[in-house]
Amino acid sequence: MRYAMTDLIERVIGVSISEARPNASLLCPLHRERNKSFSINLAEGVCICFGCGQRGNYETLCRLLGRPIDDDHRV
Repeated sequence: MRYAMTDLIERVIGVSISEARPNASLLCPLHRERNKSFSINLAEGVCICFGCGQRGNYETLCRLLGRPIDDDHRV
């Protein structure tokens, strides 16, 4: 099953995301770390990093990473 935001999030972060669960855990793209503290809800596109405290949605993530926002998915 493919979740609504997986392809968009993968393009923004630049890594492949497993869809084994609706919430994916990975290394935070906003800071250096060795343990996965970044969690993304793939169905809704909301995320939180339990390491650095950043949280938001697809648009926030694009802005923080300096990536263009896909206008079709602008919140």
